[in-house]
Amino acid sequence: IRSTFFFNRSNPKFGARAGILYSKRKYLYTNGFEVRNDKEYNLILRWNLSRNHNLKLSSITGQRESGSDYLENRNYSIRDFKIGPTFSWQPMPSLRVSTTYQTGIKMGYQDEQDNSESRVNEVIGEFKYGSANKFMLQATIKYSKALFNGNELSPLGYELLQGMRPGDNMQWNLGWQQQLINGLQVGVYYGGRKPQGSETVHTARASVSALF
Repeated sequence: IRSTFFFNRSNPKFGARAGILYSKRKYLYTNGFEVRNDKEYNLILRWNLSRNHNLKLSSITGQRESGSDYLENRNYSIRDFKIGPTFSWQPMPSLRVSTTYQTGIKMGYQDEQDNSESRVNEVIGEFKYGSANKFMLQATIKYSKALFNGNELSPLGYELLQGMRPGDNMQWNLGWQQQLINGLQVGVYYGGRKPQGSETVHTARASVSALF
């Protein structure tokens, strides 16, 4: 179930958006059921400071629950909160540069004796150039500083850290999409990440899609 409330949606100066999301999923495996229940509440405020400059403030709070019939370490709940501003500069319709800062906290509960917590501060830079009906070049770089208390090798620790390691984490992505003919699109993507104390991981992929 997803619901969104808009305020001043078409106003060029100021607007707001509030939303809620309820999601329940149940999977049947050989050894039993696994259940995921998610609740999320978000609020986004935007200000167009000038014709080319935009400021947006986003906040998200939620609760996520996991239950398993056959794996005890997958029975946990997580409460999280994240907030941060985004500043964008768009001198022309085909070019957009934005910077985001986010800070968040996640608290995980498995039992009274085993609670975990993560605090993450992130700085994100994003560059977009092109148009959807011709080509699109997009680049993103993200620096994350993670503080963690708990067992990072457990399923709960992985959910709290989202694949990061405690300490400094770097992640970057570069993508190119090209419209060849009507309905045919080619994409080339590269990504990399450098967690604290680990080797750099590089990934690359290419895709061809056709719309009928």
